[in-house]
Amino acid sequence: MKDIVSRVRNTILENDLIGRGEKILLAVSGGADSTAMLYIMHELSKDLNFSIGVASFNHKIREEASYEIEFVRNIAKSLNLQFLEGEFDVLKAAKKAKRSVEDIAREKRYEFLFGIKEKYGFQKISVAHNLDDFAETVMLHLIKGTGLSGLIGIKPISFNGIVIHPLIEIEKQEIEEYLKERNITFIVDFTNYSLDYLRNRIRHQIIPIILSVNPNFKSEVYNLSKVIQEDDEFLNFISNRDLSALKIGEEFSLISFKGLPLFEKRRIMKAILGESASFERIERIIKEICEMKRKVNIAKDSYFVQNGKTFWIEQKTPFSLDKEHSLVTPGKTAINEISLEIFTEIAEERPQIKLDKHTVLFDLEKVSVPLKIRFRKKGDRVLIENGTKKLQDLFTDLKIKEGERHKIPLLVDANGNILWVIGIRRSSLAKLSESTKKSLILKASFNKA
Repeated sequence: MKDIVSRVRNTILENDLIGRGEKILLAVSGGADSTAMLYIMHELSKDLNFSIGVASFNHKIREEASYEIEFVRNIAKSLNLQFLEGEFDVLKAAKKAKRSVEDIAREKRYEFLFGIKEKYGFQKISVAHNLDDFAETVMLHLIKGTGLSGLIGIKPISFNGIVIHPLIEIEKQEIEEYLKERNITFIVDFTNYSLDYLRNRIRHQIIPIILSVNPNFKSEVYNLSKVIQEDDEFLNFISNRDLSALKIGEEFSLISFKGLPLFEKRRIMKAILGESASFERIERIIKEICEMKRKVNIAKDSYFVQNGKTFWIEQKTPFSLDKEHSLVTPGKTAINEISLEIFTEIAEERPQIKLDKHTVLFDLEKVSVPLKIRFRKKGDRVLIENGTKKLQDLFTDLKIKEGERHKIPLLVDANGNILWVIGIRRSSLAKLSESTKKSLILKASFNKA
């Protein structure tokens, strides 16, 4: 077997982890893995023509953390390397946010590393995940539930090419042997032995049993993940291609979707749902949409809606249906949630201005004030030339997509009558006539971000 340094070198070259002349930030805690990574990367930097700096982050979880920062600082100084440090009270933040300590710690650690990378001009961040970490991650995903992507584990390069894992093919035992042979000291974090954490139970209880059956388990998992990654990338390519073909503006072709194989339906639905995706939710939505159920709940206030030809995501109105916004008259009314501004003026008699769907006039004496802005409600009707019409039918006649209707604001008078479907159509109420003495001018401006 090649020595550990040569194998890390091969991992870097085979996966194109580092370009010549690049500046790499090493995340070092002082533990065995990151300490070994520091010495190995320092040795390889001359051969592969890259430079390194060292960063250490104090999560303020353990009292000895300050000593560990100083330990890493001294190694960096002995190797004549730039050293950068940060800290954050993870326990306090986790308690306040009611989130796990592990999640907050990882989030703040990477936030620190990415900040340092940008500030000091590093191209990559190197972390010390090894083959044991890789196998544990796959097992963790299996236990919690996962698809193909979860079986890929830790890629040699992640975060869109920013974070690299040069030790990913090296076992923990080999790392400790490397340190022992070179008489390199490191810090032992005893929380890694606590069975309070699921990862540690996998590490110390589950994987040893598997290794007793197959000593090559970790390498076999790694090889499997490489095959899965290639398959997953191909399946994603197909699904993304067909997702683009399904799109019709903001909607998706239901007819084409129903003709796809199940694996594509799942992947496409996962892409559409984003963070709302779960296996159970995806399966239910596919089943109900294909059974022609008109409206399927995705999450709170979110729905998949279909009309037999297309489907789309519909959100409830951005406001509570009971909430109304008073119109400033004269003056400006801003509704930031939909980037709408309405300007009102009062003019004598009939002003000579160009009218369109964004500019309307009303006879001020015929308007019941105060005027308000709200969104649609069940049973809304609007008065037009031929009598009253359901707002829903008006939207249908004007070919306004169902997924957009909840976003359209309405101007109503003190009695709740719709005066203006803003940006769409004026009602027939409060029209100007020969006897009009004062006019109310309204101009709507939608500022698209």
